[in-house]
Amino acid sequence: MRLEEDIVFAITPISYTGNFKTRIIADDILLIELYDTAENIFLRLVFSDENDNIYIDDDYKEEHKDYYLKEIQADLDWYGRIYAEIGIQNRIFMNNDLPEKVVDRIIMEYGL
Repeated sequence: MRLEEDIVFAITPISYTGNFKTRIIADDILLIELYDTAENIFLRLVFSDENDNIYIDDDYKEEHKDYYLKEIQADLDWYGRIYAEIGIQNRIFMNNDLPEKVVDRIIMEYGL
């Protein structure tokens, strides 16, 4: 008897898909791109030191807001093209929600 298992892989944004593209493009794999607005991503932006200790510098963040928004949008555009090339058609808009809420929406929308 074979027990069916669901496995979730969360892949960080990547540019070079050649090594795994053939492994993730299959009929039994559900690919979903999570996306949000540049503004929402900017709101979640944090800084860390060389030891990964998070610190807050809202003045610096606001002073460079235009730069960060431009860079975030450029990343969103780039990875959107990469994911389209892979063939990812399922997209979930995060709407700046907490991860638990996004997961609940994915479960509901895809009947998982």
